[in-house]
Amino acid sequence: MRRRLQAPRGLTYLGLLFAVAAIALAGTATVRLGHARERQAAEDELLFAGDAYRQALRRWREAGATPGGEAGAAPRRLEDLLLDTRRLRPVRHLRRLYADPITGRADWVLIRDASGGIVGLHSRSRETPLRQRGFAPDDFHFAGKPHYSDWVFAWGLICTDAGCRLPGASLP
Repeated sequence: MRRRLQAPRGLTYLGLLFAVAAIALAGTATVRLGHARERQAAEDELLFAGDAYRQALRRWREAGATPGGEAGAAPRRLEDLLLDTRRLRPVRHLRRLYADPITGRADWVLIRDASGGIVGLHSRSRETPLRQRGFAPDDFHFAGKPHYSDWVFAWGLICTDAGCRLPGASLP
């Protein structure tokens, strides 16, 4: 009778445990990578929506300018940017209202001037941004900010190396 060679007991079990651990680690890494990509996409959306609001506020102010070139009053509500009826021919400064992509809700923090008009907005989120540099020229002041709520989108923002300020409004 011939003797069969057997692997030591438990070696197969140990190999199986290592395989399961490797699969779990790969799965965790995949989930983390997916979350980071999702977060990057949300940041890109935040930059897009914020810039759309900033440009709509600029167009609103320019459309209401006096013949002397003085900027018009700021809108009272974000909805005013959808249909500006201050002139004979209504103008759309914004196609639609955007939700904050970081919070998932339309819960923007509005920045108002002394007369109560909207001059800017920012996210309510206190999460830390993934992106810390490499911003467009209009957003250079976002570099190194610790929270999304520090990314302020406003028309008329005056930024220098020392920081940003908005004449007639308080920033967060």
